Amino acid sequence: MVSPGWQSPVGSSAIAVGASPFSFQSTVPGNVNVNAGTVSLVEISRDGLTFFSVGLLGGMFFLCPGDFLRVTYVLAPTMTWFPV
Repeated sequence: MVSPGWQSPVGSSAIAVGASPFSFQSTVPGNVNVNAGTVSLVEISRDGLTFFSVGLLGGMFFLCPGDFLRVTYVLAPTMTWFPV
């Protein structure tokens, strides 16, 4: 059920994870879920040049438009995009 004044959320989509370290850039606000794999570092950046560790190796990460999420791994994780 959708609350009054809210639109139904857009569906999720799988992110094709490339070579490590892999960077994903959002074009709209949303969440990236990083799950499984053998991840050694997850970082966020506003400019794609300076990255900051998020302190976790998986989970749901909110990105504003233009933000980057960079994942360093040995075995690729599953990544899913949930735009809002």
